[in-house]
Amino acid sequence: MSLQEKMQGIRQKFCSRAGEEAQMMEQDWADETKTRAERNKLVRDRAHALVGTASLLEFPELAQSSRELEKAIDGGAEAEVVETHVSGLASQLRALGSIS
Repeated sequence: MSLQEKMQGIRQKFCSRAGEEAQMMEQDWADETKTRAERNKLVRDRAHALVGTASLLEFPELAQSSRELEKAIDGGAEAEVVETHVSGLASQLRALGSIS
């Protein structure tokens, strides 16, 4: 199996799990049993991981949206701004999941 074929398989697996990732991110953000700082950390960690994965797998728009979410949290953005980024990123993830 060639490297290109392996990468295609990894991309397909990522796409098939993208909807689950969207759901987990939204749940982390909405979890009212956690403080805002805890929710920020969970969501930021997910976004940070997505920046790398999306870049590696050649999903530049997803990488950019993930980076923007990460920067919003790092910059101390208001909850509404972070929520908008979370929703947008979740929508992109679900769209990827629908093409798998």
